[in-house]
Amino acid sequence: MEKAKRVYDIYFPGCAFPSWVLDTWRNHEFSKTTVFYHGDESLEDVKLLMKHREPCNIGMGRLYDQKKMGRAFGYERGAYELSTSNKLMPNLAVYVRATVLVKGVLRKAHVINAIGLAFDRREQPDYRYFDGKPVGEIVAWYNRMWRLVLAAAKWSGCKRLKIFNVGGGAFAGPHGGDNFIRNIFEPAFAPLLLDFKQSGIEVDGYNWVAHRFHGDTIPDVLEVEDLDEVAFVNAWDPWSLIGNGNERDFSLDGAWGRISNMAVLGWSETNPFIQWRVAS
Repeated sequence: MEKAKRVYDIYFPGCAFPSWVLDTWRNHEFSKTTVFYHGDESLEDVKLLMKHREPCNIGMGRLYDQKKMGRAFGYERGAYELSTSNKLMPNLAVYVRATVLVKGVLRKAHVINAIGLAFDRREQPDYRYFDGKPVGEIVAWYNRMWRLVLAAAKWSGCKRLKIFNVGGGAFAGPHGGDNFIRNIFEPAFAPLLLDFKQSGIEVDGYNWVAHRFHGDTIPDVLEVEDLDEVAFVNAWDPWSLIGNGNERDFSLDGAWGRISNMAVLGWSETNPFIQWRVAS
């Protein structure tokens, strides 16, 4: 909790996670947080990525006091900067049993935080790594990302998975819009539909006939769903704590962050009870 208070004050004004997270500490389900990663990746690198995270990084703009971060936690920038033009740091997915504030009431929700490729700035490691490579390599990368989500969905015990357009918003950059949906999302996700079905998990959130995501928004969709039965996918960031800029972040991640405690559940500095599981 002391580390949570410390990082709360390091964010730039308006970017921190909700203050009620600090006031309800004993109610957080820390031990449920589980990190899923591929077996061909280094667990040491995965743990470094979960430890060296930036409070807020929007479009490579670091909305936190980097000097204070260095003094408080021993690093100023996230471990994703260790990626090179030849090798990216591992992708991972994080399941949390989140506490969410819905219409003034604290409830529990199953959330799987998935990290898409960041093509929003040329200086992003993902942009540099995939620059000049065929789109098929991007599709293969996203297939592996969704396989992490599949593993986390199985782990959650939920029979429904509500998916969102991970990587297809601001992150998509030159690959955005219908191009991302038709040429990246669909060929990456479609091969997994049978795996989800055989696992007894119904995939919701995307219309394969209209080639469109349903347009569900957070927190509105939480008011109509049975939160014990469905797992939601959040579009996270390779750099930041979950929620990223929160009130000053208009992405899906920001929408989740400003109503939940996931920033502290999904960071190994504030959650020493994180579990680690190989997805494949």
